[in-house]
Amino acid sequence: MVTLHAELDGMVNVYTTDHRGTGRSTLLDCVAAQVTSTGSPWNSTVDPSEVPACAKDLQSKYGDLASFSVTTAATDIATFIAKFTNGADTIVYGVSYGTM
Repeated sequence: MVTLHAELDGMVNVYTTDHRGTGRSTLLDCVAAQVTSTGSPWNSTVDPSEVPACAKDLQSKYGDLASFSVTTAATDIATFIAKFTNGADTIVYGVSYGTM
Protein backbone atom coordinates (compact mmCIF):
# COMPACT_ATOMS: atom_id res chain seq x y z
CA MET A 1 0.00 0.00 0.00
CA VAL A 2 2.88 2.39 0.71
CA THR A 3 4.24 1.80 -2.80
CA LEU A 4 0.81 2.34 -4.38
CA HIS A 5 0.33 5.55 -2.40
CA ALA A 6 3.73 6.81 -3.55
CA GLU A 7 3.10 5.85 -7.20
CA LEU A 8 -0.15 7.83 -7.12
CA ASP A 9 1.73 10.86 -5.77
CA GLY A 10 -0.24 10.82 -2.54
CA MET A 11 -3.49 11.61 -4.38
CA VAL A 12 -5.35 8.80 -2.63
CA ASN A 13 -6.16 7.96 0.94
CA VAL A 14 -5.18 4.45 2.00
CA TYR A 15 -6.68 2.84 5.10
CA THR A 16 -6.10 -0.67 6.40
CA THR A 17 -8.24 -2.49 8.91
CA ASP A 18 -8.21 -5.55 11.10
CA HIS A 19 -11.38 -7.60 10.96
CA ARG A 20 -12.90 -7.83 14.43
CA GLY A 21 -11.42 -10.85 16.15
CA THR A 22 -8.04 -10.69 14.37
CA GLY A 23 -4.75 -8.90 14.79
CA ARG A 24 -4.98 -6.04 17.26
CA SER A 25 -8.79 -6.03 17.10
CA THR A 26 -9.82 -8.23 20.04
CA LEU A 27 -8.13 -11.43 18.92
CA LEU A 28 -10.56 -14.32 19.30
CA ASP A 29 -8.27 -16.61 21.24
CA CYS A 30 -9.99 -19.89 21.93
CA VAL A 31 -8.45 -21.07 25.17
CA ALA A 32 -10.49 -24.27 24.99
CA ALA A 33 -8.65 -25.29 21.81
CA GLN A 34 -5.24 -24.03 23.00
CA VAL A 35 -4.45 -22.98 19.42
CA THR A 36 -2.18 -20.11 20.44
CA SER A 37 -0.41 -22.04 23.19
CA THR A 38 2.56 -24.34 22.85
CA GLY A 39 0.55 -27.16 24.42
CA SER A 40 -2.00 -27.38 21.62
CA PRO A 41 -2.53 -30.99 20.56
CA TRP A 42 -3.37 -29.81 17.02
CA ASN A 43 -0.57 -27.22 16.69
CA SER A 44 -1.97 -24.04 15.10
CA THR A 45 -5.34 -25.33 13.90
CA VAL A 46 -8.60 -26.11 15.61
CA ASP A 47 -9.71 -29.70 15.24
CA PRO A 48 -13.43 -29.96 14.35
CA SER A 49 -14.03 -31.81 17.63
CA GLU A 50 -12.88 -28.69 19.52
CA VAL A 51 -15.36 -26.29 17.84
CA PRO A 52 -18.25 -26.69 20.33
CA ALA A 53 -15.98 -26.05 23.34
CA CYS A 54 -14.32 -23.17 21.51
CA ALA A 55 -17.67 -21.54 20.67
CA LYS A 56 -18.86 -21.95 24.27
CA ASP A 57 -15.61 -20.42 25.55
CA LEU A 58 -15.86 -17.43 23.20
CA GLN A 59 -19.58 -16.89 23.93
CA SER A 60 -18.83 -16.95 27.64
CA LYS A 61 -16.18 -14.27 27.14
CA TYR A 62 -17.91 -12.04 24.54
CA GLY A 63 -21.61 -12.93 24.59
CA ASP A 64 -23.29 -12.80 21.18
CA LEU A 65 -20.60 -13.48 18.58
CA ALA A 66 -22.59 -11.81 15.77
CA SER A 67 -20.39 -8.73 16.16
CA PHE A 68 -17.51 -10.80 14.76
CA SER A 69 -19.38 -11.85 11.58
CA VAL A 70 -18.60 -11.10 7.95
CA THR A 71 -21.78 -8.99 7.86
CA THR A 72 -20.51 -6.83 10.70
CA ALA A 73 -17.12 -6.50 8.99
CA ALA A 74 -18.84 -5.25 5.83
CA THR A 75 -20.96 -2.85 7.89
CA ASP A 76 -17.79 -1.52 9.56
CA ILE A 77 -16.27 -0.77 6.15
CA ALA A 78 -19.47 0.83 4.81
CA THR A 79 -19.81 2.99 7.93
CA PHE A 80 -16.20 4.13 7.69
CA ILE A 81 -16.58 5.03 4.01
CA ALA A 82 -19.82 6.93 4.65
CA LYS A 83 -18.30 8.88 7.52
CA PHE A 84 -14.96 9.76 5.97
CA THR A 85 -15.71 10.01 2.24
CA ASN A 86 -14.47 13.09 0.44
CA GLY A 87 -16.86 12.70 -2.47
CA ALA A 88 -14.31 10.91 -4.64
CA ASP A 89 -14.57 7.30 -5.76
CA THR A 90 -13.89 4.71 -3.10
CA ILE A 91 -12.08 1.50 -3.98
CA VAL A 92 -12.11 -1.40 -1.53
CA TYR A 93 -9.28 -3.88 -1.99
CA GLY A 94 -9.15 -7.23 -0.21
CA VAL A 95 -6.55 -9.95 -0.18
CA SER A 96 -8.30 -12.71 1.77
CA TYR A 97 -11.14 -13.15 4.20
CA GLY A 98 -10.35 -10.96 7.18
CA THR A 99 -7.94 -8.82 5.19
CA MET A 100 -9.54 -5.71 3.81
